[in-house]
Amino acid sequence: MAPSPFSWTSDAGKTPLKDILTEYIPQWPSGPHPFQVDATANLLNKTPTVLLAATSSGKTADFFCTLIVLQHLAKHPRPDIRPGSWPEKPVVLVVTPLVELGNNHAFGQRAVSLNATTLAKAAEEGRNLFSEIRLCEWTMVFLSAERLTSKDVDKILRDKHFQANLVMLGIDEAHVLVPWSLSFRKAYGNASQLRRRLPDHCTGAR
Repeated sequence: MAPSPFSWTSDAGKTPLKDILTEYIPQWPSGPHPFQVDATANLLNKTPTVLLAATSSGKTADFFCTLIVLQHLAKHPRPDIRPGSWPEKPVVLVVTPLVELGNNHAFGQRAVSLNATTLAKAAEEGRNLFSEIRLCEWTMVFLSAERLTSKDVDKILRDKHFQANLVMLGIDEAHVLVPWSLSFRKAYGNASQLRRRLPDHCTGAR
């Protein structure tokens, strides 16, 4: 009988997942919470995921967990875990209502908030932040719903190199999607149309 295909949600998947996250996130000396393991396992299986958890319990950290596991396996491949199934330079996009969120949860990643301040700072230094993101020089990119629908970001989303490395679109504080889209932040209403602009291998987390 042929062996069952590997799944991150199985015991054989969750065990190395927990070991990797515990090794790479010293802020978690006791390892990740069970809900973080379950959510990360689903995302690694490319299953769209909605995560509900208490405030300050570590929901946003799950955007980073998938990256950490993929980066580890790129450096230390394991034949029992789908070799070659991860991109060379994995990137996660996160739509967030608060600019500060992009600066507070790095977990060793190259994280950037795409906003007027960071764009101006990059320009002063002679850098093009849009080009850096397109070339996957930043592993975590936080941006607003309004910025997500801009021409500059649309150009990034259509870039073949960026598409090949984009592994997840996260929507932080997803409970604001509907009420805000009906009032003072209409751009949130476009979130449902975004999936068709993303590569098939890119999963979603909320």
